[in-house]
Amino acid sequence: MATHKAGLASQHTSTKDVLHEELKASCAEIETSVAAPIARQEEEVVADERLGADAELALSALQRDGFHIFPQRLPLERLESLRAAFDARLDGGSASGEVDLGCPWTDETVAPFLEVLQDESLVRVLAKMCGSPFVALRLELFVKGPRSGTAIPWHQDTFTTHTGFSWTAEAAAEGGRPHPATLWVALDDTSTENGGMQFAPGRHRELLNGPNGAVPEEAISADRRVDYEMAAGQAGLHHPLAPHQSCPNTSDRIRRAFLVRFSPWTDAVERQCGTPSEVRERAATNDWPQWRSSPESSFVWTPGNEKALSAGRALNRMLVCFEQSS
Repeated sequence: MATHKAGLASQHTSTKDVLHEELKASCAEIETSVAAPIARQEEEVVADERLGADAELALSALQRDGFHIFPQRLPLERLESLRAAFDARLDGGSASGEVDLGCPWTDETVAPFLEVLQDESLVRVLAKMCGSPFVALRLELFVKGPRSGTAIPWHQDTFTTHTGFSWTAEAAAEGGRPHPATLWVALDDTSTENGGMQFAPGRHRELLNGPNGAVPEEAISADRRVDYEMAAGQAGLHHPLAPHQSCPNTSDRIRRAFLVRFSPWTDAVERQCGTPSEVRERAATNDWPQWRSSPESSFVWTPGNEKALSAGRALNRMLVCFEQSS
């Protein structure tokens, strides 16, 4: 099965070493209709503070493929700040483990990650997917050191436990909004060789998952695999139902990344946080910190409840994103 790259440019072997003419002819229609749209994501990677600068491109790719890699990447100064904060919390995965889940939003080491969530162009894309208001569940840091064997088999994400969001087969097939999404930001050049992810494009309108979201290999055995390949500072968004796996690190390079999961407002969220108006009132009464989007403050992130700001260990620390009235 051919593996297609999305993101970093890579060198390929010549065509005569890859496929016989017969196979090329039989696959031509598939390659034109499916591979070509993904290939359009292989644009020149440019430094830009605004990850979501082309919202329609991102939304179109998510609708079609179930994932999107932004062609923009964070400038080097921002990237170095994120790496320093990451390393302060996870020292290469050696002594402190490979994951840091539910990082406290008010900790000084978390500030650079929050700055990414204050990118107004990105928040607009998220609001179009999740509706308004919506929530950020938590910040998650992941590191795979050189030769780390950590891998996660093929799966679809589930938000049922944390926010009560679930699909029926009919709703999944319709592909409508709102729905959850996951932001994944690479802090190192990332490929499958150093522990990156792979996706099966276009399968995000089906419920393929079994217990705990696991996707049987036979369910996608005939599908192409697309590498979620990024330059350091690039970011991607993926639909929860897009089948994906995380590969082991077979290289001598480290792979650092962080992700944030987002969900529409649900009854389960309201049970944990109260109504949207109660969330706003509580934050104002307690003089809690709030984080406004930049550059126009069109959105504001507000702690969903006391747990979001607690100093102790907490898996979910919900921030609620409100669109400001004009």
